Parts: sequence; C-alpha cells; structure tokens
Amino acid sequence: MAEFDLILRGARVLTSTTDSTADIAVKEGRIAAVGVVAGKATTEMECTD
Repeated sequence: MAEFDLILRGARVLTSTTDSTADIAVKEGRIAAVGVVAGKATTEMECTD
C-alpha cells in the first residue's frame, strides 16, 4: 500500500529567500512532506528537466 497519494520528484520549490529542488509528497489533498521523500505513492511524477 502506498504511503502517499502523489509524489512530485525533483520539483522546483520557491520561497521568498530560496530557489531549490525537492520532492513534494501529497496525502489526502495536503502537502505531507517536502525534501527527500523515501516513501511510495499511488502516482509519482518526475519534475526534472
């Protein structure tokens, strides 16, 4: 069984002070994790160029 509903691998993450690359995990419509996400998801998308 998957831990997350969706993981975006290598997504671009922007804040007011940084521009970085990270994985973003979503569970039940909410962001559940940002960073290096080791879990599995029902859907995984590669976001790198």
